[in-house]
Amino acid sequence: MQALVNIANAFAGIVLAWLGPCCYVAGASSVIGGAYLLYQSRLPGHPLRHRMWVPVAIMMIGFIFFGFPEFLNLGTATIGGSARASAGAALTSYTVPDGNSWLGLSPTDTLLAIIQSFILFFRAFGAMWVFQSLTGLKGVWQGTRRHGWFSSAVKGIGGFLVMNIDTVARQFLTTAQGGGAA
Repeated sequence: MQALVNIANAFAGIVLAWLGPCCYVAGASSVIGGAYLLYQSRLPGHPLRHRMWVPVAIMMIGFIFFGFPEFLNLGTATIGGSARASAGAALTSYTVPDGNSWLGLSPTDTLLAIIQSFILFFRAFGAMWVFQSLTGLKGVWQGTRRHGWFSSAVKGIGGFLVMNIDTVARQFLTTAQGGGAA
């Protein structure tokens, strides 16, 4: 179990290390590309001449990429989660709970303890999903992706839920046991 947690945390560290620079590159390309599209769309015969909202929306996605941690915090607060994202946060030490301390726990508490052991992986994977949903939405608006906006929205909502798996699992297990809303 310890090796699996270590591998998952190493993967999460790689994802988190690359997510910040990817957000800045995607944000800069979106803002510059959106401004160029806005400039080009004034020309007669341009395909976006009657869809002036597209360059502005692409620039908005770029600004969201620049403030990606705040966007994640806003989405997390909206669904009632407790995860907090920040840019430039130093790597923190992580200790895995002792497996022997799980002995004698109820199945619900055991499941929540296991989820807590992998929480770094879930946070990184959820943030990556939200990033991919925003790039997919940008591609739909540009016309370079064939799927609609709905698949990007589902991926984004799923990313926020995965980021807050501890809160979601606790709420689900409480409701499934007949305890109602927690």
